[in-house]
Amino acid sequence: MLAATLPGPDLATPGSVCDADPALPAFAHREAYADYFARLAQHHPPAAALRRLLSHVDAVLVATERVALWQAMRHTTRALGDAECRAVAGCLDGRYANLVAALALPWRSPTLVARLMSEALLASGPGTSAQPAAALALLESHGWRPLAQPLDHAPGLVLLAAMAELSQAAKSGTRLGGPMLEGLQTALVTASTRDPALCAPAMGCLFDLALHARDEPTATAVLAELLMHGQAGALPLPRVRDWLDGSFAIDVPMHRQPLALAPRWQARWLQPAAWAQSSTLAALIASLRRDAPRERLRQLAGQLGHDPRAPAAPRPDWQPLTALDAAYACQDLGGDPLPQLEPVLCRDYIAAEARLALHWHAAERHRQQGRLEHAACELLGARRARADDALRGSLVQLLQALGVEAIAALPHFSSDWRDEERFWQQLLLQAEGPLQRIAAVHLATLWGEGSLEPGASLKTQRLAEAQELWAWLASHDLYTEAVRTALHDPQRQALLEGRCEGPGCDHLWFETAGATRLMVVFSCAVSHHEHPEIDAFRGRLPDHHLLFVRNPDFNWYCDEAFDALCHLVREKVLPRFDPAQVSCHYGSMGGHGALKLALAFGFRALVFNPQTDLDLWATRRPAQRPQLWALRRHARLDAWPAAAFERMPLYLACGSNSADREALSALIATLRQCRQLSAVIEKYSDPRHAGLMVRISNGSIARTLATIDARLDTLLAPAPLAGMQAVAAGDVAAWWQALDNAQAMKVEIQVRDGRLWWQPSTRCGTVAPAAIRGLPQNGGSDRPPLETR
Repeated sequence: MLAATLPGPDLATPGSVCDADPALPAFAHREAYADYFARLAQHHPPAAALRRLLSHVDAVLVATERVALWQAMRHTTRALGDAECRAVAGCLDGRYANLVAALALPWRSPTLVARLMSEALLASGPGTSAQPAAALALLESHGWRPLAQPLDHAPGLVLLAAMAELSQAAKSGTRLGGPMLEGLQTALVTASTRDPALCAPAMGCLFDLALHARDEPTATAVLAELLMHGQAGALPLPRVRDWLDGSFAIDVPMHRQPLALAPRWQARWLQPAAWAQSSTLAALIASLRRDAPRERLRQLAGQLGHDPRAPAAPRPDWQPLTALDAAYACQDLGGDPLPQLEPVLCRDYIAAEARLALHWHAAERHRQQGRLEHAACELLGARRARADDALRGSLVQLLQALGVEAIAALPHFSSDWRDEERFWQQLLLQAEGPLQRIAAVHLATLWGEGSLEPGASLKTQRLAEAQELWAWLASHDLYTEAVRTALHDPQRQALLEGRCEGPGCDHLWFETAGATRLMVVFSCAVSHHEHPEIDAFRGRLPDHHLLFVRNPDFNWYCDEAFDALCHLVREKVLPRFDPAQVSCHYGSMGGHGALKLALAFGFRALVFNPQTDLDLWATRRPAQRPQLWALRRHARLDAWPAAAFERMPLYLACGSNSADREALSALIATLRQCRQLSAVIEKYSDPRHAGLMVRISNGSIARTLATIDARLDTLLAPAPLAGMQAVAAGDVAAWWQALDNAQAMKVEIQVRDGRLWWQPSTRCGTVAPAAIRGLPQNGGSDRPPLETR
């Protein structure tokens, strides 16, 4: 009876490795991943080892580590029977079942190698990028040279090798040339001749090769051929854009004029399949302003058999594209497009690489006209978009032209602002005129935004000092717009208004008249030096005071940072609030901190996609891996005793990213041990790690959190609520297992004196999952699975 009520075959059944061996091997900690994978495969039970290895399929690994992962997975599958392999493949909602099945093939099987190469080239999962180096390393480990010996290998393998070389070149920004181009072309022609089914993807690669060779006529001809035959899907979209805007002919990124919009806008116009329609192609020509891109499209139209001069009107939904191309046209005529483009820039329509080009070209124009202070401001804008050594070198040259070395020694400019900060401070105190103002605007930007270049993990924020510098710069016309933006930014005003320096750690505190509860809001990895959601919560949670905490140490609220946070709670929170009146909220790194504080004090936790084991998260964040591995305390939430979970009311929303599912699995292993529990767990088919709460809230995060808080109040009742379904003692393990493996499900859970009760979660104000899978019902009866809600 019980088996009949379990979800479909993609879920593990009772007795699988996930149930029989919940004590899985630990994640790697201060150990080389290749060594760790080999150790798992050789010294742990094969099923448990394979289950843990699967959690690294979406990890960020270097090429040799990924090959070692595949080898270890292959080793474990050989030691398992078919039924055991299928059971393990069902873990993490069965997403890796095909990969596990493929690993049953011999290691040197061309079919297996092609499958693994495809895995690397198509990216391992949501949020991950292609790893062509891993595909090439796999060939190297076999000693195979399909590009040099295309007749000795299967055509599909030759095509994958060519795709890997091209993808690797794109990832490294390298231009292929000479013998490499000739060898790739020969291999592609050979592969497509031997297997005509590969003709379209091979032509997509030939299009890319033509761009490497700066052979525009051939690229246009190949593009037209693919469009005429309905094979636009074989084209690499970024390279189509490179063809259109001319970036393919320019090696220095700063010298390009890329038609690169933010993803949601780029997808609206960059659709080569639609260009086969004469009306769409004509509208694209009409929407552009520069002659060179328009002429390329006219050449394409002619080869497609369209009238290249057909009249058409610009597409209104392509306005950001038109504005960006018009800005480049203005630049080409020696004008300054940035003032008229400011509305588009402010709305984040423009991608970083386009911002870089716009600011750098403006800086060059000002430098040639002798307006060095203006040039310095534009270089700062370029750095904030995207920086490299060439751009930093331009800044050094400009400062030298202004005579800075007579005042201060130039630092090493990089994404690490610490040496640079001291340089700008010295310049601010000792310089005069333009150099002093340049120093002021750099410091104001650094202290206001946390860094001068994107992607910096180490940040700083000194808002009061930043605002003072902006106010000082207000009398200089060059900085009018930047000053206005900074001084009138409501987010910054809120930060300044609520800022407190202690006790324990700096924080924001906002009082709400008549409130009896407190919401503690944590920062995540992106916002670790500042505070998210102020506008979303302030004034929108009428019964809550607000406490915002951050993690400028960027150590996931561990060690001394957690000690300081606990000190703040003891000094400022506990004297005013009972633990039942305090809720801790946020996701990702903030969810880790929120859960940890709630466990420490018995607060309630309202979290989404929390990171529960930081060794797991180290597999996804290689830049922070040494930092995460250096932590001494508080890095694993499943190390907290079950008693701490028993006194913590919990709401947890989890997406379908494999790391988030793995993190939830670690928590479930502890939750199933609790004899008392009040929890809501909601799982969604949403692969994006960040921002899940925004997507599942019905219009207002604050209103949804208030609804969740109220529902947890109800769930805390000493007896099971009306409508709760009891789970028989013999079915408890299967119930938790089905929850662990479900792709989408919303449940409320009450455990009272060791007895498990549950019902669907419909009262938290969140949206319904895309699909809901069933759980074993009361006593193993054959009632149908839960209905979709």
